Amino acid sequence: MGDIKEIFRKENEKLEELVIRVSKCKYGDNYIWGCNVIAKELYAVMEEQKVFVKSFLDSNIEKRHKKFCDKIIISNEEIFDDDNTVNIWITHNSYNSALDMVQTFLSKRIRGIINVINCRDSLTKEKEILYRNKYNSVIEKKEIFLYPLYSIGDAYIISCFLGNFLLENDISDYIIYLISPKVQQIFNMFQLQSEIISESELFFLQKNTQCKNLHPSNSTYVLGEFKLINYYRDDIFKLKSKGYCRPQIKKVEYERICKKSKTLIIAPYSNTLDHSIDDEFWTKLVREFSLLGFDIFTNCAKGEKCIHGTKKVEVELSEIPSFVNYAGFFIGLRSGMCDLVCHTNAKKVFLYTNEETKKQCEISAIMDDKLVLELVVDRNIDECRNKICNFLL
Repeated sequence: MGDIKEIFRKENEKLEELVIRVSKCKYGDNYIWGCNVIAKELYAVMEEQKVFVKSFLDSNIEKRHKKFCDKIIISNEEIFDDDNTVNIWITHNSYNSALDMVQTFLSKRIRGIINVINCRDSLTKEKEILYRNKYNSVIEKKEIFLYPLYSIGDAYIISCFLGNFLLENDISDYIIYLISPKVQQIFNMFQLQSEIISESELFFLQKNTQCKNLHPSNSTYVLGEFKLINYYRDDIFKLKSKGYCRPQIKKVEYERICKKSKTLIIAPYSNTLDHSIDDEFWTKLVREFSLLGFDIFTNCAKGEKCIHGTKKVEVELSEIPSFVNYAGFFIGLRSGMCDLVCHTNAKKVFLYTNEETKKQCEISAIMDDKLVLELVVDRNIDECRNKICNFLL
C-alpha cells in the first residue's frame, strides 16, 4: 500500500514557485487531476520547468480518452501498479473528494510514495478564524455576491443580467468577490463593483448563506436540457422582464494592426467546453479568406498555436469587443470568447461540435441578432464552410 503525503500551496505562492519547490525534492510520474483553466496553466508552467506530465486524470467519464493539452485524459483505474513515487497535482475545488479517491483506490494500487499536491489555496482553521473577523462586519452592511470561477464567458452573461437585478431590487451597497483579475475586467466593462480575494477567502464566504453565489456549479452540463443563460435569468436573478444590460463598446481605431471591416478573427480553442475542430477545417477557411484580401488573426493563449497563415491577437481582454467590432468578422469555437463579442456589430459565427452543447449554450437565448450564425460542425465540413462563407460574405 502506498504512503500518502500531502503538499499544500503556500499563501500567495505562484504556480511556478510551487512547481519549483516540489520538483526540487520529488521524483516519479506526474499526473494532473482536473481539466480546467488552472490545470492548463499548471501544465504550461511544468513544461517550462521541464517537469514531465504523464497524463491528466478526471472523474468525469465523458472526458476519458479525449485530449487535454495534447495529453490523453485517463481514469484512476488506468494508473498501473507502481513501486515508484507518484505525484498527483490536484487543480480543482474538490480537493478533499480527490484525496478520498487517492486513499481508497490509488493507495492500494501504488506501493511507492504518493505525493498529493493541492494546487489551490486551501481553507485552514486558522484562516477561517481570521476571515470571520475580517468579513462578518462586511456581510452585515453589504449585499455580497460570489463568483467562484475563472470563466470569462459566464461572467459576461451574468453581468448582462446582474445590472437589472440590482436596479429592480434597489441594491446599491454591494460587492462581488471573485478570484480572477481577468474576470474582474469583465465586471468592470459593466461598471459593476468587484474585489479580488484569495480562493480560501471565497471558500469561507461560500459557507455563509447570506452570500449569493452567482454560479450554480463548475459544470454547465448539470443543467440538463435547460439553457445556461435562461438559468441565470429565470432561476438566479428571477427577473420579471427578459431585458439585459450590454456593455458600452469603445470606438477604438486599430488601423496600425488591421484593416477596418476587412479583418477576420478566429477563436479555435475552448477552455470550458470539452470540444475541438480539426486544424484542417481552420486552415481551409483561412486560405479562402486570405484569397479575398482579409487580415486574419487567431485568438490564442499561452501554449496554444496560431492557425497557419494567421497572426496572434495581442490586445487586452477588455479591448477584445472593440477590436472585433473594428475588424468586422469573427468565427469561434463556442467558448467564453463568443460571449465576450456577442454584442459587437461584427458578423459572427459560433461553432459547436454537437447539438446537445448548442442547445445548452446558444447565445440566441438572450438576443435575436441577424449578425450571428450558430452552427454545428458535422462530418460534412465542406458544407459547413460553405454556410459560413455565404453568411459572412
